[in-house]
Parts: sequence; structure tokens; C-alpha cells
Amino acid sequence: NITISTTNAENGSYGLFNTLSNASINNLVLENVSINCYHEGVRILNNTVGILAGTVSNSIIKNVEIKSDCEISIINDDFSSIFVGGLAGKISSTTKISNISSNTTITADFVGLGSTSTVCIGGIVGFMEKSYLSSCFSQSDIETTMANVQSEKSALYIGGNVAYINNSEATTYNAVEKCVFAGKISSNCTNTEQFIAGIAAKGADLEANASNHCLITTTNILKNLDSLSKIELADYSESEHFMICTNDITIIKEQLAKLFETRHWTIELVDGKLSLTLNKK
Repeated sequence: NITISTTNAENGSYGLFNTLSNASINNLVLENVSINCYHEGVRILNNTVGILAGTVSNSIIKNVEIKSDCEISIINDDFSSIFVGGLAGKISSTTKISNISSNTTITADFVGLGSTSTVCIGGIVGFMEKSYLSSCFSQSDIETTMANVQSEKSALYIGGNVAYINNSEATTYNAVEKCVFAGKISSNCTNTEQFIAGIAAKGADLEANASNHCLITTTNILKNLDSLSKIELADYSESEHFMICTNDITIIKEQLAKLFETRHWTIELVDGKLSLTLNKK
């Protein structure tokens, strides 16, 4: 039952925790959390937003469930870079995240007036660097409008689990494995290059390693893509590893159960809807 609202704050991190550093978060359920960021007429250089935390560094986060009544809403008319995630906006410095269930609803409306504008929105994490993501289940619904951006260098990245993975430096981290996306992504974007994928939109070569076992449960995860055709989507297929693409809910349940069988999660099927529940000790 938390509501966080910001109006015309120039830069910052927003969430239950603004910033986590050298932290350990375990066995946490977040319910009825709302974050509203409305910035009009103020230049935003760098914002990070997440239900748990805006920014996370050198931390361990595991066994966290974000309920379906959690939401992030953003309206901005002048910005440089914004990182938004159902769990965290930005993670870095060997952060390890595992056993996460996110049902966050994310809506964002942007009008970029700057020379270069970058938006990263992920169902679990917006921007990831030198970090590790494992056994995460995202049913997040992401709806974005990005219009009238002046610069052709601007870009929109949307990922069902992670939006942007920074692989600029060689590292043993930046691993994404056993992650599932079963939500929806909707984008109405003009004059801006967009990269959209079910697992990670940018920087992840999941296809090269089948042991990652990442799963997208439906072929209809993308909708309302006014400026991105079905053919163009194929250009970004290297960001995804498809184990199964089906709307058969029974098959999906079986696959999810296998992915999480060694974890403290129970996969349930009630009235045609899947849910992932963290078992109490």
C-alpha cells in the first residue's frame, strides 16, 4: 500500500528503495505499490525507476514476488535517458538476481526534446551491466508511447525480462538463464528506432547457449507496433532463445514446472491463468 509520486524532480532513482548498494534482499512480497513520475518542462538527464529499487549495485536479490496490483506510470516531455524495470530500473557491479516473479504494469508516455533520448523498459530490469539474472518469471504488461523525438539517434528498448544488457566490457557476468516472459508488450513509436524482444531487447546472445533455457510462452507478445513490421522483428531474433511458442496453457505449465522444479516456487493453473507462487518455509 505504497504510493510514490514525483513531479518535476530533475534526476533521481525511485522505488521502495531509491538505491540499493551492497545489499541483500530475500523472501519479500510487494503488493499494491504505485510509482508515478510526471515530469513536464524539466530536463531529465538520467532517471531510474523500479518497484523494488531504482538503482541496484553489488547486491543479491532473491525470492521476491511483485503482485499484479503494482504499477509504474511515467509521463515525460524532455529527457536524455530513462531506465525502468518491474523490479529495478538499473542493476550493475555484479548484482545477482534470482527467483523473481514480476506482474508489474508499466505505462510510459514520452515526448523527447533532447539531442539524444534513450528509453529502456524491462519486465524485470531496465538496464543491466556486469550482473546475473536467473529463474525470473515476468508477466509484466508494458505499454509505451514515444513520439515527436527530434533526434534520429534516439532509441527505445523494451524487453520482457531485460531491456538493455551492456556488454561493452568482457565479463563472466551478464548471464540470463531460466527466465520466462508471459506478459504483453505494446508500443506506439514514431521517429525513433525501437528494439523489442521477449527476453532481452539488446545485448544478449541467448541463442548461442541453449542451456540458458529461456522461455517465451506465446507468439503474440507484441501488439500495436505502428512503426515496426513483422518482418523487421526478425532482425532482433538473436536476442531471444525460443524453447517453446504455444498458446497451449497445459504445455506451458509443464515447461514452467521443469524450469522451476529445483526452486521454491509452485506453478498453478486456475481458470486458464498461470500463477507462480513462492512457497513459505
